[in-house]
Amino acid sequence: MNATSSFVEPTVKCHHCGDDCPAQPLTIEDKHFCCIGCQTVYEILQANDLCTYYNLDEKPGISL
Repeated sequence: MNATSSFVEPTVKCHHCGDDCPAQPLTIEDKHFCCIGCQTVYEILQANDLCTYYNLDEKPGISL
């Protein structure tokens, strides 16, 4: 074991787009978001009972 090794905290991924979240991500329930845009899209989908959108793809918020 290396005496200078350090613990690397796991990266939290955005629930909507899959990007890395900042150190203090936006959170709703147990879901984390990288920005207010991703959080807002999630809130709109949730309010309209459309969260099955997240079952369509591993990273549905990514546009090609």
